[in-house]
Amino acid sequence: MNKYNFISKQLALALAFSAGVMGFAPAAYAETKAANEIKAAEAESASTVYLTLEEALVMAAKNNRNIHLAEYAKDLAKWQRAELRRTHGITISVEGKGGRIDGRAYTYSRSTGTTKYKHDYSGTASASFPIFTGGQLENSIKAADYSYDAANLSLEATKQTIRQVTTAAYYGVLHCFNLVKVNSDSVETLREHQKNVDAAYAVGTVAKNDVLRSQVQLASAEQAFTNALNDYYVAVSQLNNIIGLPTENDTRPTDEMTYKGYDLQLDKCLEYAMSHRPDGIAAQRKAKAARHALSAAKGAALPEIAVVATRSVSGEHINSTNHDNGNSWFAGVAASWDVFDNGINRAKVHQAKAQYQQALEAAEQQQESIRLEVREAFLDMLAAEQNIVTAGKAVEQAKEDFKIASLRYDSGIGTHIDVMDAEDNLNKARTNYAVALYSYNIGKAELDRAMGIAVDLDVNAYIMDKHAVPLKNSKYRKAKEQEGYESAVGEVPDGAKETGEVQTAVPVSGRTIGWPAPAPNENPRG
Repeated sequence: MNKYNFISKQLALALAFSAGVMGFAPAAYAETKAANEIKAAEAESASTVYLTLEEALVMAAKNNRNIHLAEYAKDLAKWQRAELRRTHGITISVEGKGGRIDGRAYTYSRSTGTTKYKHDYSGTASASFPIFTGGQLENSIKAADYSYDAANLSLEATKQTIRQVTTAAYYGVLHCFNLVKVNSDSVETLREHQKNVDAAYAVGTVAKNDVLRSQVQLASAEQAFTNALNDYYVAVSQLNNIIGLPTENDTRPTDEMTYKGYDLQLDKCLEYAMSHRPDGIAAQRKAKAARHALSAAKGAALPEIAVVATRSVSGEHINSTNHDNGNSWFAGVAASWDVFDNGINRAKVHQAKAQYQQALEAAEQQQESIRLEVREAFLDMLAAEQNIVTAGKAVEQAKEDFKIASLRYDSGIGTHIDVMDAEDNLNKARTNYAVALYSYNIGKAELDRAMGIAVDLDVNAYIMDKHAVPLKNSKYRKAKEQEGYESAVGEVPDGAKETGEVQTAVPVSGRTIGWPAPAPNENPRG
């Protein structure tokens, strides 16, 4: 880095000297400009990242912390289920002790000849297997199975949400960049108009108030451009945060935000969502888990029976059995029953019943939310689609109107107010088109989430009430990759097929504006 800085300074000095000799700029100015350009190029190469939407989705799936939390929750449910399953099996325990024994009781026993040893080395091994628990173990295991299913489904729901959030953030950057282009184009148009007004005022064909109005209009446009640029920087930081990049990175989407038509049918979308939304199925699984937990609580009022076997040895020395009763064993059946527990189990049953009712209500509430979310997403997307067509026509009309107003003003026929109104209408039309295009694209992503379009988990087996479908099934993942993202990332329901209609992004005047420079890290005023 020191060598690079030295070369940079030498290059800056050389450029400054050349500029000074040829009379183009002072040496100090040339040195500063060259150094700033080198620093800017170095900073851009270090932090600029170009991403497609698919790459952003992959990074979010790998780095997003909400997904990590859901994965840990799934692991927790998995091992809780494993613990309960292992309880319904044979258990073996071993206990041993060894050492000197003494005291008044032993002294008296030894004096009478009853006890003839001074050490005790003993050990006991026992085994047990539950054969009846009143349904506690069986229902607890079933509840754990359904809880594990719910954790798997919740993980899938989290991934679908992160896909939607990432898509919205990615398109948010493109949307803000479109608004930067719209406002930049407005500024350039008003600057050209300002030159014409200044020229007309210089020859006395327009009044001073026309100059002042055009200056105010230009200042307002520059302010709007500054705000749009700031919104772009914030959108980039938000995207970086979601996909796991440093927030200061200069991330630039390479995909374009376009309009692609879909043949959508609300009834088909609702039907698909009601059977495929992972959080809806998860809520039903939680209700089933609560039902089995209630059954397990009721089973605690019944006796418990187990097959048990024990073997005990004890002696004066290790590996000896010379104590009285120093070699014994037992095999048989053991039973226990809490005949009266002062109402504790009854209270637990009522708790489990209340939790079951809560889970049922939550499942119904989730179904209602799914219907509402699908309907809202469908209607929002439909409205945005209609606005794209309307706003696109309005842009063309506003461009023509502005052109006519400018020509009339230059010819001395029109007024300055006509030009300002036409430019304002053009800027609004372009902004409306950008908003409609953005709303449509994020609306499609929201509809995918609301319908439960899969990311990694095939929920069809859960629909058949089976347990524990493996995540990232290789055949399912391969089929999904063949379909591609534009087919809605996985299985596409009837009524959500592309129509093939495609429309380009935000139309501007034809000027080319590059990506904005990275966001400033310090106040330029110091």
